[in-house]
Amino acid sequence: MTLKTRIELTFLGIVATAVIIAIVSLTIATYQTLSNDEFANELNPISDIKNSRFEGDNVFGLASNNERITISAQPDNILEYDKARILLQNLDTEQDILKAHDLLIAATKSKGSSRAEAAFELGTIYRMFPTEECQKVAFVWFRKSAEWGFRKGHLELAKAYLRGLGIDVNIERSARHYRIAAKEGSAAGALELIKLIQNGTQTIPGNAKEAEATLVEFLPMLESSASNGNARAARSIGRLYLTGNLLKKDLNTAADWLSRASKFGDAAAMHDLALLRLDQNKATNPDAIISMLKKSATLGYSGSMTALGRLHLQNRFDLPIAGSISWFEQGAAAGHAGSMEELARIFLKGKLVKKDIEKARDFALRGVKLKHEGSAAILAEIDGVSELKVAIKE
Repeated sequence: MTLKTRIELTFLGIVATAVIIAIVSLTIATYQTLSNDEFANELNPISDIKNSRFEGDNVFGLASNNERITISAQPDNILEYDKARILLQNLDTEQDILKAHDLLIAATKSKGSSRAEAAFELGTIYRMFPTEECQKVAFVWFRKSAEWGFRKGHLELAKAYLRGLGIDVNIERSARHYRIAAKEGSAAGALELIKLIQNGTQTIPGNAKEAEATLVEFLPMLESSASNGNARAARSIGRLYLTGNLLKKDLNTAADWLSRASKFGDAAAMHDLALLRLDQNKATNPDAIISMLKKSATLGYSGSMTALGRLHLQNRFDLPIAGSISWFEQGAAAGHAGSMEELARIFLKGKLVKKDIEKARDFALRGVKLKHEGSAAILAEIDGVSELKVAIKE
């Protein structure tokens, strides 16, 4: 073999090796980062995953066949993203979500301003399904959404890193994305960042001083957001002043912010404001307080159901005691442990109802599962009574 031939073969070998390395590296990078559009598009969110939410006719109860016909008859110049949003807001069958998915994929391939929002909606679709593969693809789209300038994408990335949704848990990265969202004006990002720093995680201890400094950093933005209609921000600020947690306790200022959040329709703020008025002995207009709690309960806030039950049980403002049962039952059905505790006590004592130890224990156990101390105390009392009865029988 001539020198020239050996050189040529060596050169070809180097080129072939370089090509192979490049292909392998690209494949590994694509898989590890999950950033390739085609990879994200490989998984069909419906075909491999059957879910009861898509079984039966009109299971969503939102859209009609006529509405879907109207969608398909829209002019061609309507953006794919807009068509997809219409479908997502009027889901009826799995076919609608499949159509929305395809429209969103098309929207992400454009350079228009809606591609970031389309990527976010795709992430939301995949997030609905609990499989690991779907969570990974959801992460892909949320990251693309963030990269393309949609700040809600950062909130979902923070949540993913915090909970290990489609990616390994990484608290530092979670905090980083919450901070990015906060700096871009997201009140939710700031509030979640503050909570994360203050409470810590199972592996990272909380840091009250750092949380306080972070609150000071973002408080002007939170106040501005709250003043402009962000009910959660207004309620959160009110609660900080109410509890003296990170901010100096100031009940009047707390009432102002909670009142603002209540006017924005925040059910939790209505509950907090009503109880604050009761604690401040400013119940000169009890009808207004009761009305506020009832409105909050109507909006689904279970704490207000429990609060109303307790007002009845105490015969406060001449409310009939018997009326407490209905409110506690509503509260327990809505998942409020306080109502479970109260019902457990009522059945244990035989007050207003026939005494029933088994029902009492059942309600107490439900509260205990929610890590409620009051329910735990009732359960201990019930078990003590049961043991006493067994001892007497023996």
